[in-house]
Amino acid sequence: MTAPISPASPQRKTVNVLIIDDEPSMRLLLEQLLTGMGHRTTGADSFQAAMAQLNTQRFDLIFSDIMLGGRDGIALLHEIKHRNLECPVIMITGFPTLQSATEALRLGAFDYLTKPIRLADLEKVTQQALQHHFLRQEHLRVQKNLHALFGSVRDALFLIDSGGIIQEINPSAKTLCQIDPVRAIRTPFQDQLVGCNGGCVAAVRQTLSTGTPCHINRLECVMARGPVQVNEITVTPVLHEDGTVHGCVLVVHNQTYLVTLEQSLETRHQFHRLIGKSPKMLQLYDLIEHLGTVNTTVLISGESGTGKELVAEAIHRQRPDWTLVPMVKVNCAALSEQLLESELFGHVKGAFTGALKDRIGRFERANSGTLFLDEIGDISPRMQLQLLRVIQEREFERVGDSTPIRVQFRLIVATHQDLKQKVRAGTFREDLYHRLNVVNPHLPPLRERREDIPLLVQHFLEKFNHVFKKRIDKFSGGVLRHLLNHPWPGNVRELENPLEHACLLCNGTTLFTTHLPLDPSKEERLEPTPPVPPLPRSDIDLPPAMETAQRILTQKLRKRRPEADDLLRALEQTRWNKTEAARVLGISRRTFYRLLDRIEMETPTG
Repeated sequence: MTAPISPASPQRKTVNVLIIDDEPSMRLLLEQLLTGMGHRTTGADSFQAAMAQLNTQRFDLIFSDIMLGGRDGIALLHEIKHRNLECPVIMITGFPTLQSATEALRLGAFDYLTKPIRLADLEKVTQQALQHHFLRQEHLRVQKNLHALFGSVRDALFLIDSGGIIQEINPSAKTLCQIDPVRAIRTPFQDQLVGCNGGCVAAVRQTLSTGTPCHINRLECVMARGPVQVNEITVTPVLHEDGTVHGCVLVVHNQTYLVTLEQSLETRHQFHRLIGKSPKMLQLYDLIEHLGTVNTTVLISGESGTGKELVAEAIHRQRPDWTLVPMVKVNCAALSEQLLESELFGHVKGAFTGALKDRIGRFERANSGTLFLDEIGDISPRMQLQLLRVIQEREFERVGDSTPIRVQFRLIVATHQDLKQKVRAGTFREDLYHRLNVVNPHLPPLRERREDIPLLVQHFLEKFNHVFKKRIDKFSGGVLRHLLNHPWPGNVRELENPLEHACLLCNGTTLFTTHLPLDPSKEERLEPTPPVPPLPRSDIDLPPAMETAQRILTQKLRKRRPEADDLLRALEQTRWNKTEAARVLGISRRTFYRLLDRIEMETPTG
């Protein structure tokens, strides 16, 4: 885990040395010798004086006599060990014994010197002690940095030795893998995986046995506590210089959120009854979700046929209690002013001719729920004023009555008109416009989200299969080109009609262009028509005259692309059996021949 360290040479680095000896002459000798080596020295003549120096200074090396006027150097070693001081201690003795030497080394003394001290021995032991000290200091520094990095990583990290024993583990493993970092140290890795199904064990074993990295992009981890996780597993071997496996590093990266988000984006092609996964529709879905729990007025804009009523329904269904509260709809453009007033506010018996009994209005029915007013741009100025009062006061009277009725409802309105333009023209009240235009979801026209057309086609095929009891499960490339190139001024509502017509005519399982009632002259060529891939030719040898006729007809059909693509494909699929080709297209044999005759007459052969 650690890189080779090249510390500064101790001979060239000035260090602080503490010399402890109760003999002034010995202390002075050591100070002179060590100062001559380039080191700074501090002297102490007793145990207490040494403790005072250790309290105020930091030393890189300590020389201490084993006998200190009533206290021995062993007590000093005990104190240094108790304080966790990271500096080597060299003991000096005039009467060395095996027992004293063993005890000194056991308590952490680096080495010991015997009196009289020779300069060569002093230089050698000083150099070795300082080198050891600097290496240990660098090692501790690197270890602290590694521990800091280890602890800051949000992924779960494991350092595992060649025997499968955990040597290091970071805190993230407790959250991600449900493993306690304190208890897991020095235990078998496999024994710690009691909180999951242990899907990463095989990867660790493979790396330890082969010495090669192992990566699993998305591993489903079944947790004992909590939901299933999707994790990315990376196992990297730690190798000795000779290439043998020393251990491995396991990294567990949680991808659950990312996978969930990707699945949401991939599958979110439908939101309630709205269909589409284009960027504009996804933005609309997000806005609808935000409107679910706030009771604010919403103005839905968009061309006719884009599905404004479906947006209103989706907003209403975002409420947690949507099944318990009403959603009342009113098409303002379909009613005269008098009928609209009666529908919205209700009336009492005798309020006008034909009012034979009291009637509750839509405002009252929508109490505590949602009121959707479609085509709000078509209401009269007088109705605009009355609607403004209800929005402001949340109060109204029935027609023919003066008793105020208070209501609480969410108001959603929709229009295909430009209300700003109507305000400038003076046909729509500006104060009402600002009351309505709190949040303005806009439904894009179908021509601006053509990538949603295949999804809509599939939806309508499923719908009409159920209605007409058919099994149409695919559509040809020619059908898709027609639908993508059509301008669709009537938007989704217009798209539904030709598909209903096509499903009604189709007797097979594939929808072809011959089933569509669209006028090719009205199409917008958005991009070049892709070439039709050739199908395998029949192995049956045909007479030369028939081959020539087929070649000429093929040339004519190809010149009439895209409208003749389906005919040519059906002929090639059925080996030019025209009866079978008509059956594949779901049309009669007579219609098939009529189409071929028309193409042959209209297309030059040159």
